[in-house]
Amino acid sequence: MSRHHPWSSKKFISVLLRDFLSKLSNTDIDIAIVGGGGSGLIAALAASQKASSIAVFESTQRFGGHTLMTESMIPAAASKFQKENGIEDSPWIMFNDILRANGGDCNRELVRTLCEKSATVVEWLSDFCNIDFELVTDFLYPGHSRHRMHSTQNRTGEQLIQKIVNKINSMGNIYLLSGRRVIDLIIDEHEVKGIKVLYGKDTEEIRAKKVILASGGYGANRKLLEKYCKEAKEMDYFGNAEHRGDAVIWGEKIGAGLRYMDSYQAHSAVSKYGILITWKTMMNGGIMVNEIGERFADETMSYSSFARYLIKQPNKRGFEIYDKEIHYDTMKFEEYRKAVHIGAVISSESAEGLARALGLNEKNVIKTIEEYNSYASGVPDKFGRIIRKKLIPPFFGVEVYPALFHTQGGLAIDINARVLSNNSSIIPNLYAVGDAAEGISGHGASGYLTGNGLLCATVLGFIAGTHSTNQL
Repeated sequence: MSRHHPWSSKKFISVLLRDFLSKLSNTDIDIAIVGGGGSGLIAALAASQKASSIAVFESTQRFGGHTLMTESMIPAAASKFQKENGIEDSPWIMFNDILRANGGDCNRELVRTLCEKSATVVEWLSDFCNIDFELVTDFLYPGHSRHRMHSTQNRTGEQLIQKIVNKINSMGNIYLLSGRRVIDLIIDEHEVKGIKVLYGKDTEEIRAKKVILASGGYGANRKLLEKYCKEAKEMDYFGNAEHRGDAVIWGEKIGAGLRYMDSYQAHSAVSKYGILITWKTMMNGGIMVNEIGERFADETMSYSSFARYLIKQPNKRGFEIYDKEIHYDTMKFEEYRKAVHIGAVISSESAEGLARALGLNEKNVIKTIEEYNSYASGVPDKFGRIIRKKLIPPFFGVEVYPALFHTQGGLAIDINARVLSNNSSIIPNLYAVGDAAEGISGHGASGYLTGNGLLCATVLGFIAGTHSTNQL
């Protein structure tokens, strides 16, 4: 059985690590993985099929990383789950949806590879980790032409991570190390030979045949945001505090290429209580108004794109308004249930009452809802939104803010997740996955298609874990 040690004693963990190394036939770990989020854990599982020793180094005391903050929506094309639901899809259709969102500005070979392997990875996770994926068919996320979102039953990343960790804990060749921060790479004769791990005031050098960087993006590093992604710096950060840009910093030191560094995913519905409100409320017919009580954009665009409009509103905040049908349909999301429980979601029998409860101009809110309902015949409104149904009382509302969720640019990689240098040559023994690697969302926030982040995390993790062990 693998050993998962969440204890805070760094000395004790170091002893356990040395004990682990002493049992190897040599002093090198087969695979060292930096970061214990979704991409790093999946890379470990994939590598476990052939590697005899895999160590995952997580800087915090909890595994899961940024994936814990998601709704576990993994896009996959032509999966068995789609076929069971009568959904016709293909990697080519998915590929074109992604390119339509990012305007074709991306590493197309990488996108093609991710789309082609997406169903394989989702089905592998389902079978190998006993994850009961459900295909989300009650609404289409913005930009997707097919129902292809695969999620856990309670729509949380926590449930996804728990299943993966449970599987890892049944393996005999994966060693999980929490509370250990990797601070640099070991370079010898222009090749990556391992990692340096912080231990108190000292460092430990861990030799490894292959190193997979799954350390996340740089959303928590204000200096890197100022340098590469000034637009995102204007938003509050709602991502993983450990996303300090380590992979970018180390990569720059050894001449690695960087791609799409100004790309990021924003969200438009973080409640004042710090709970993410699913965009399903908007896609199923809800609206968003500003403090004046007026709409300001088409709410069916991606939540990442919408954030650029929301941040320009008074006090950078908005108010979602929807009806009882939408409310009850959204209760299947655990995070939404938490928002209801904590009091973030307000309800009223009338538009006037809801406006009063939210502190909005009552006349403007009434007028806005009436105007919105007048377009329910299917004629595009002034923002270009096609409205299919009217909002009817009782009404529900929640105050929300835009936020930077995670950056989408990083180290240049090939289709096998190997890190490339500035001249596009392969840097030996080094891989990058998830937010540590270049993304597929083009530039800025508007090219993000829902699920792009978890697509890169899951599929790139699988690719890196598989390819790295084939090269041992």
